[in-house]
Amino acid sequence: MWDGVIDARHLYTAVRLTAHTHGRDGAPSKTVVSGTGFIVRSGLFTGDRKGFLVTNRHVLDPDFVKSRLRTVYKVEVAGFVQNSGAWKGVSYLSGNAKPVRFTIESPEPMFADGDHDIALIDLETAKVPGGCPDLTELSNLNLACNLDFEQRVHVGAQVITPGYPSIDHVTAHRPILVSGTVASNPRESAETGAHQWMDHVLCHSFGWGGMSGSPVFGSN
Repeated sequence: MWDGVIDARHLYTAVRLTAHTHGRDGAPSKTVVSGTGFIVRSGLFTGDRKGFLVTNRHVLDPDFVKSRLRTVYKVEVAGFVQNSGAWKGVSYLSGNAKPVRFTIESPEPMFADGDHDIALIDLETAKVPGGCPDLTELSNLNLACNLDFEQRVHVGAQVITPGYPSIDHVTAHRPILVSGTVASNPRESAETGAHQWMDHVLCHSFGWGGMSGSPVFGSN
């Protein structure tokens, strides 16, 4: 959730993901999948810096939608650090965003179940040569809970989504912000035609390939 003020911190919460896959049968052929993700840390303000990389499952699991007998062996992560602070009670953004890159070797993503398109990578146990650098991150306190969807998220409310669009097989090196609206009633199951999703909220927004896994911000 956001307080109504949109700035570069929201834009740079998105990180660009490049997932490298190969065949499980030992086939030498390799493919690359582009997507977006974001990093959530618990205890961001208390010193307990446990963090997770969050994205869509189909970005990290080639078999989620259709069996391809492939697995991800490396994930390249690229993002930006956008520092912020305050002076005499007025918040500000300090300087230009600094680019940051790191690689996760032999990732072990966690999936909720076979129905939800969401994946997590524990950054505390992930194999990151050189260590995981700081990025523009979200606190777990920013995540919406059931009470938010029951009382604070409404049909027609604005949402914003930062991500890395991929057009003509070329993925952007900097994220963009796309706006949209909450399109279904959060208090009811989401439906499109014969399809029904329990505990889902539909948002109407323009998007490109490469933006799968983007965070979605809803206003307070």
